[in-house]
Amino acid sequence: MPYRRIPFLAGYIYHVYNRGAGQNVIFRSRDDYIYFTELLIKYSRILQITILAYCLMPNHFHLLLRQENNQTISRYMRIVTARYAVWFNSRYERSGTLFEGRFKAIHVDTESYLRTLCAYIHLNPVKARLSAHAAGWPYSNAAEWLNSDTIQEPLDNFIRDLFGSRSAYAETIEAMSTEVYQMPDDAVRYTLE
Repeated sequence: MPYRRIPFLAGYIYHVYNRGAGQNVIFRSRDDYIYFTELLIKYSRILQITILAYCLMPNHFHLLLRQENNQTISRYMRIVTARYAVWFNSRYERSGTLFEGRFKAIHVDTESYLRTLCAYIHLNPVKARLSAHAAGWPYSNAAEWLNSDTIQEPLDNFIRDLFGSRSAYAETIEAMSTEVYQMPDDAVRYTLE
């Protein structure tokens, strides 16, 4: 495979995403979401990658990551997705590619883009009509951003630096969800096993 054109550098923030091969489902049950999340957290600690925002959807995922040292996001994603694919294929007695090629990554280089991107990631389930509210989707960290009193300091500082406060972020989410994704509360159509 050719090398990435985007370099991963310490201190930089990246939007990382991928979907299932052929747009197939990559998370079939709660256990799938939980296992993938556990892998994200475990290897983020080992490789010192900060997970700022994330959202796992049935057939794709979005991550907002900051690389803290020279352990690259490429290595992190290679480990996480490979381990998940092996587990998923074994669990569902399948073989072959799970993800649609290499993950995509965009360097987030402006504050305005970063603000919009955070809301975009957390509003994915609302847009897809899987949840009435961003914080209601259990497979993202939107609830932590919006409600949690136990938020970790690096993430809390990130939110305060970017939005001023969690309530300001809540206002951003509310504005974007009503402007772009309008849907009644009873329109949620997705349930897990």
